[in-house]
Amino acid sequence: SFSGKYDFNLIKKAFQMLMDENPVLRTSFRIGDLSEPIQLVHKKVAVSITEFINFEDQLLENDINDYVSDRQHLSFEWELPPLWQVGVFKNQNNDKFSICLDFHHSILDGWSVATLMQTFCEYYFKELGGEASNILIDKGSAKGTYADFIKLERSASDDETHQKFWKNEVEDSNLVSPYGVSQSKNINIKISKKFKSWWWRLFINKIWVN
Repeated sequence: SFSGKYDFNLIKKAFQMLMDENPVLRTSFRIGDLSEPIQLVHKKVAVSITEFINFEDQLLENDINDYVSDRQHLSFEWELPPLWQVGVFKNQNNDKFSICLDFHHSILDGWSVATLMQTFCEYYFKELGGEASNILIDKGSAKGTYADFIKLERSASDDETHQKFWKNEVEDSNLVSPYGVSQSKNINIKISKKFKSWWWRLFINKIWVN
């Protein structure tokens, strides 16, 4: 929750800036129709954001609860970016407003959400203060990019030394399906080498699209 000057257009702009800067926020996935699952990073994606206005704190809290409840019964479509969205809730009678961030777990985790919201706050309050020209991070000063990470992961997955290490590490472990359902060693289930390769590469394959 926030209290202070409210400008929905600047909130939307700040989140769009985050979208434009961070490739993972423009991600979608193609899983079943290619030879292996591919992570797509789109060059331009519009932020998905909705504003909710009410006039009493209790009514606004009800709006938030309804929004969260509705989102719990809905799911993102892997093929359609963005895999995250924002709900903004404003009490028209005071300076309070709340932001709900909804995202697919494949693109964000606890640490990255904290960083994302911290950066949003910096962008939004700088925009309010008219310092927008100084907001964008100098990309030339970045130590590494997400694309660099993907290249390193692909290289490691093809390295026989890495393959041998992880094969030894998991040799005596129970099988776990890609969807998190444990499989006992005593159950006669075989996972094809091709499927294993697909799942291993799901989050380390990436191409850029328009």
